[in-house]
Amino acid sequence: MIHKAFRYRIYPVRLQKSQIKTNCGCSRYVYNYFRSMREQMYKMYFVTVSYNRCSEELTALKQDSAHLFLNDA
Repeated sequence: MIHKAFRYRIYPVRLQKSQIKTNCGCSRYVYNYFRSMREQMYKMYFVTVSYNRCSEELTALKQDSAHLFLNDA
């Protein structure tokens, strides 16, 4: 079996570095938010939360005034 790999190096400018950090931060926040929500729902009610429910919740979360930073990503 032959495995191929490609290695790329990027040189982002200051604005791109800022955007990368923003995207990574928002992704980390959303992942941890829904992971916590799923764990709590399972502990309390023994049910799992579906992808569609998380998607709907994320849309509502983006419209909430406390989470407007998610729209930047």
